[in-house]
Amino acid sequence: MTHFSPRSKTGLICLLAASSLALSGCANSGANAVPIIDAPNSAQLQTDLAQCQQLASQRAVFDNNTLGTAVAGAGFGALIGSSFGGRRAFSNRGRGENALAGALAGAAAGTGVGVLQGQNAQADIVYRCMRGRGYRILG
Repeated sequence: MTHFSPRSKTGLICLLAASSLALSGCANSGANAVPIIDAPNSAQLQTDLAQCQQLASQRAVFDNNTLGTAVAGAGFGALIGSSFGGRRAFSNRGRGENALAGALAGAAAGTGVGVLQGQNAQADIVYRCMRGRGYRILG
């Protein structure tokens, strides 16, 4: 049975909390992206922006790519974590716990990368949609 020490549990909780905070900082990205447009603010611009954002929201953030990056991150994290085990000669004690902690950290990091890629794809849809409607996008 694998048991985490209080110290490793605290580290894991801190890692997951930091990941959540980092992802929550992306509230004005993805389908909610607001490009800088060289045009006067008008009702038509706001309508077009809302329609483009709605179109972008149809692209899922959690998709097969996100799952793939989470699995790859878990595998890489487990590999790295298992290399930090057993302080005594010929002892494997601790490798399993470190591999599990590494897998969890890697999965969290991989999920974060996948979500960021999905949000970038959504923002790109908003920008391309607005350009397609004739707006000059500056950034």
